[in-house]
Amino acid sequence: MIIAIDIGTTSITVLAFDALSRCVLVSATADNASDIFGLPTGHHEQCPHKIWKVVLGLMDSVFADLKVKHGNESSRRVAGVIVTGQMHGILLLDTELEPVTNLITWRDQRSIECPKVIAINQNQGVIDRCGCTLNAGYGAASLCTLLEDSAFRDRVLAEKIVAVSIVDFVTARLSGRIKTDPSLAASWGVLDISSGCWDQPALSFLDIPQQLLPEIEPSGAPVGSLLSEFKNRWSLQVDVPICAGLGDNQASVLASAPLQSGVCVVNIGTGAQVSMIGEGFSYKPGLEVRPLVNSAYMRVGSALCGGWAYSYLAGFFRETVKQFAGIEINFNDLLNRMNELGMLSSADAGGIAADTRFLKMGPDVGSEGGFSNIDSSNLIPGNLCRATANGIVEELYQLYLRFEQDASSLYIAGNGVRYNAMLRAEIAVKWGLDPVVSAATEEAALGAAYLAAMNLGYIEGSLEQAPRFVMIEKA
Repeated sequence: MIIAIDIGTTSITVLAFDALSRCVLVSATADNASDIFGLPTGHHEQCPHKIWKVVLGLMDSVFADLKVKHGNESSRRVAGVIVTGQMHGILLLDTELEPVTNLITWRDQRSIECPKVIAINQNQGVIDRCGCTLNAGYGAASLCTLLEDSAFRDRVLAEKIVAVSIVDFVTARLSGRIKTDPSLAASWGVLDISSGCWDQPALSFLDIPQQLLPEIEPSGAPVGSLLSEFKNRWSLQVDVPICAGLGDNQASVLASAPLQSGVCVVNIGTGAQVSMIGEGFSYKPGLEVRPLVNSAYMRVGSALCGGWAYSYLAGFFRETVKQFAGIEINFNDLLNRMNELGMLSSADAGGIAADTRFLKMGPDVGSEGGFSNIDSSNLIPGNLCRATANGIVEELYQLYLRFEQDASSLYIAGNGVRYNAMLRAEIAVKWGLDPVVSAATEEAALGAAYLAAMNLGYIEGSLEQAPRFVMIEKA
């Protein structure tokens, strides 16, 4: 069994994957209720201590369920642990693996006005090597902004503090070793993606000392063993390898589609991405080139809001009902009702168009979100729901067109689209392909588990063939 942990922006999942039967034996999910409130405008942080507490609680739950459903000896079969999760974000750790900062997430906008970040995006050489421009919320942009405080800079250098992703943080807490992988390193915007090393000219330009950055290991490769305190906590009898993690975008692709050139994956969760698998991609404006595994790359277009835009509209409806009727509506019930109303609306949302780009990405790229073509008869909730769904898909489709390459096949992943028939229908129309909807309900965790199982020798074959998963069981 491989234990996989997925640290999403809004939820956290732990599952036990049986590498022999290719099924998930047990899983558990909880809200990632770690957001820090009362921060300055544009800041978005989460508490790593709360995230760690949730992870441990879910691990306890999974091991307890394994004993109930599969016997007291089931924990003896645990052969590895791997972590995946949200990309781009950054936090700083001291030598005792204690957080020095909160997790500054991919949604953070504090670096928008940073002069060095603005300037590096004029350096085409850096952009080509790193496969992306340095957007607000990317780890290097956030770190560069933090280091502008000279006192803080002196402290982190003197105390040998290291920057990590939230995936690296949990991996370090379990193994005692600080490592990252190419997918997470690339998400910070300062990795030479062809060599797999930190890009020295970029670090020099941003004045980021390399001593603050972790060592890079291959995605899913063993980097250490589970610490004895956790072996005892979960009654594990043997040394359990801890594998280097990977970004949730890459992990979801591995779970959803074969690793073949021309395969396109549309993933809509809190964020959203459209990804095309291939080799030797070069940078194109508005897109990114991200390392996958086994010398494969993805060309990726990311929607900063993605599925969050739909939740944003849901929040508006929820607050409206509360203010006018004094009623608190369950959020999931509200989303289900929005889906029902949207499906009753016409495919063109009664003529209403939605631009779902509600967040800023840089000083020259402002918030452009809004609704248009509203007349005297079409401003009803169902049309707003349908228009928002259409807007999410339209943004992704426009990014797809920048690939200038037709997809050979289309796969759909992510909870934001799995449970929303409007999104699925609109994707099929836009792409003109019959999409394959991922059978996995937790793609990121499952893809990570599959990769670890292959790297540890428990699954034979090639990622170029679509992974086959027998069953997903929710605890």
